[in-house]
Amino acid sequence: MSTIHQSSGVNGSGANGLLGSDAVLRVTPMTFFPTCPTCKRKRPQSGFSVYTLRKLLELGLPIDGYCLECDHLWPISKLDRISLAKSLSSPRG
Repeated sequence: MSTIHQSSGVNGSGANGLLGSDAVLRVTPMTFFPTCPTCKRKRPQSGFSVYTLRKLLELGLPIDGYCLECDHLWPISKLDRISLAKSLSSPRG
């Protein structure tokens, strides 16, 4: 099961000094922790924005995880996808 952390460090500015929430979600990085199938440890993944993760889930496309220790790239499990989708649909995600 994944654990989710959303960074709040993005403070973009458009022509009027503010970005709409959709634009912020396109660049706001989100860290989640799927389980590596090789070593069975949760590994941080932070290369995706909230927007990108939502789109990948919505379209049913693979979301890859990477374990630095094992040097292993894998599509995250169905259980991790479900956990990620729930986290993204919560008010904080």
